[in-house]
This record gives sequence, C-alpha cells and structure tokens, in this order.
Amino acid sequence: MPGVPQMTRRDLLSLGIGAAVAVPFTPIPWKLLDDSAKWSQNWSWIPRPPSGERSVRYGSCTLCSAGCGIQARCAGRNVIGIAPVASHPVSRGVLCPYAFGAHQLPYHPARITRPLRNGSPTSMDRIVAEIAGCMKTGAMAILDERPGRAVSAAYQRIAAARGGRYMVLHRGAQGGLDLENVRTLVSFGVPVLESWATPGRVLTLWKEGRLAIVQIEAELSKTAALASKWLPVRAGSEAQVASLIAGRIGVDEAAAATGVAAERLADAVRFIHDRGPMRVVSGDEASEPVETAGSVDVLFVDHGFLGGSTSYDLLRSKLRPGGILVSLSPYRAGASSRADFVIPTPAFLESLDEAPTPWDAVSPSYALAPALVDVPAGVTTALDFINRVAGGETAPEAVIRAKVDTFYAAKRGEVFTFADRATKQVTEFKSGSDLYKAFVAGACWIDRKSKAAGESACSTRTAIAPPLWRPQHA
Repeated sequence: MPGVPQMTRRDLLSLGIGAAVAVPFTPIPWKLLDDSAKWSQNWSWIPRPPSGERSVRYGSCTLCSAGCGIQARCAGRNVIGIAPVASHPVSRGVLCPYAFGAHQLPYHPARITRPLRNGSPTSMDRIVAEIAGCMKTGAMAILDERPGRAVSAAYQRIAAARGGRYMVLHRGAQGGLDLENVRTLVSFGVPVLESWATPGRVLTLWKEGRLAIVQIEAELSKTAALASKWLPVRAGSEAQVASLIAGRIGVDEAAAATGVAAERLADAVRFIHDRGPMRVVSGDEASEPVETAGSVDVLFVDHGFLGGSTSYDLLRSKLRPGGILVSLSPYRAGASSRADFVIPTPAFLESLDEAPTPWDAVSPSYALAPALVDVPAGVTTALDFINRVAGGETAPEAVIRAKVDTFYAAKRGEVFTFADRATKQVTEFKSGSDLYKAFVAGACWIDRKSKAAGESACSTRTAIAPPLWRPQHA
C-alpha cells in the first residue's frame, strides 16, 4: 500500500522478542498474579488461620505423667503451636512428638460433645437420674487412670462417703527410677528414646553419653535405630535374651531361640556387663486395676485427655452381671466406644489440670496446666459429673487450690517460672494465693531434697512402661 511501511518477517520477530523482553518490566503480569492470588484465597474451602491477638502462654502437657513444660502460641483463645520450655527442671526443654501436635486433639474425629447412652446421644439429666438410681442399691467404684492428683484425693473422699471403692492402675515401679546412676538401659520393646518416662530426662542422659541403650525387639523402631546395641529377636523369644543376660542359659541356646547370631548376642551381653549398673525395662505387662473382679455395680472411669488405656474386657470384668460402665472421656474410642454411658469431658488444653510427680521421677514435683482454649458446650469435667451423681460438692479448682496451699504451708522446695526462666524458693512467695497465680501463669514446683515414692533404681529389676494410646476413629 502506497505510503505505508511494509512489515517484514524480520520486523515481526524483532517486535515479538522486544515485547517478550519488556513484559517482566511492566506491571501487567504481576498485577494479574496478585489479583488471582487474592481471588483464590477467598474460596470457601480454603482453611484460614484463627483470628485474634497473638500471644504466648505457658502450661504443662498432661497427655502422660511426665508433665513437660510447654509454651503455647495463641491467636485469641486458639492455640496454633506448641514448643518446649527451656531449662524446665523436669522436662529439660524437651517434648515428645505427641505434644507438638497436641493442640489439634480437641478437633479429633472421635471427639464427642454430647453424652451417650449405649452409643446414642441423650440428655445429661436422663443419664444422671439413671446412674443415681443404680447407685442407691448397688456398689460403686471410681477408677482413676491418672492417680496422684488433688482430684484423685477428691475421688477417694467421694468413694469413701458412698461406701464405694477408689481404684488405680498398677503400672509397675512408681517413682524412683534413678537413671542418673544407671549406665545401661536394657529395653524389651519400650520406646525409651521416643515417648517413654520423662522424655527430656532420658534424652539428655543419652545425648551426654551417660546412658547407653540396648534395644531388644523384632522391628527397627526409632529407639532400635539409635540404640548402642539392637538385638532383632524373633517375636516371643525375649525371655531367652533375659535368661542369657542373667547367665541362666548359654549364647548358643539363646541364638537358636532368638534367630540372632551368637556373636552379636555375646557382644551385647559383654557391653551390658562391662558398663556397670543397668536397669531392665519392659512394656509387655499390661496395666491392671488393683481390685477384685465382679464386685461393682457402677464403675466410673476417668480416662484422662487421651481417652484411656485400659481394655474394655478388663473393665467389664470388674462389674457384676448387669453392672454399668460409665466412661468419662473426650473421645468415643477404646473402652468408651463400648461403655454403657459416655460422658464428654474436656480435651487437652480445655480445662484446668494437674501435672503431679512423674512415675519415673526421683524428686517430687507439681505443676498446673491452665485452660488455654474454650470448652465446648455440653462438656463437663469428670469430677463435676461424679459430684453431680454421687453428691460431692468440691469443684476441681477448689481441690487444686487446696493442694497448692499445702506446698506454701510446707515451705519446702523451689518454683521455676516458665516465662522468665527464674527459680525462687517457696518461702519467697507472700501467700498461697500468690503461689497459685504463679502456677496458673506457668510454673513448676520441685523439692530436690526429698525423694519421690518408689525404689532406688540402680539394679536389674524391671520397670513396667505405662502403655500409650492414641484416639482412633469411631
């Protein structure tokens, strides 16, 4: 066309290349990306972090008896992360894997917030009336899966007032595992480097080289992988290894029974005996209520925050024919999935709780776990429910306050406060109320001059590891 410059192929290529080079330097693609990112974040199914003022609060993990110190990152009344408390006198700045994700337990699929009768939702008033009627003519008992608390003492008083029984779980050696004077821990399938006893105590001794681990189990667990010696024995042949260590059988006989090479067995036995004092721990023996069978008409079971570890058949064996099992649990799982009545109790972090002396400790200690999140409607503490049915009057907070007052009155021990990592003597507090405030804000009492109940553990005796349980889908 006359007067109009003609575009050649070279001109087109040059224009295209120039445009491509220029695109990153214009705001157009970045604006499109920004708009699409904002648009996609508004989809209804996209999860959103909790809103609210950010803060850090302190407490204790009460999923097991270790009572490890925790610092919780919060958004308003929501916990969004958990970390250990450095320099904690009991947990020593360590948490087990369960604790790091424990703030998600209130949302577990097996969680219940309504009372159940034979698996079906019903009203709390109906359950209270029915259980109270059964108690008028029958014997009652309270099984406490977490003994040692001030709440536990309240259970004992209620049971005694009603002519009933207070029952606890037998978990082997309670207190006094003097691991600091043990050179080798011979473990028969116990996860001693994962979540056993007070994790921070065991891990610290192991990392410092003061405690060696000989792991005896068929599977390559985390503990077996990190142990000084691992004996991958055939399942069911652990007794032969114990006999070999004790000198009751020879290496060749043990090798034939366990499937482990004789040289490997001999090396492990030499390692154990050359190091000096040892402790044998086993997880084979199940916990069992200390009580005769078939003697109870109404059995209340405080399962704690993980929903319990005692089997349904074992609990049912304590009841007379026609007796009722009342499970106090945050979850419908384990024994609670088959109980006659299930009363929904607070999950982890939803109510004030106690962390008494760990079962393996050599010095007595005590801490509190304040409520950091709101408890759902329809949920009640185990003590409040038993009070309602059995006529008790003391609320959980009142018995816990009274327990703290005893520490102040005794004027013994020291208190470690989590926020400032400071330690001061009980005598430095002005009153029992001030001591209680320190506990609620995050503190741990310990009396290093006293000894926890239990045996001195520098021996070859066996300590039974308390069983672990995770909530399962209903």
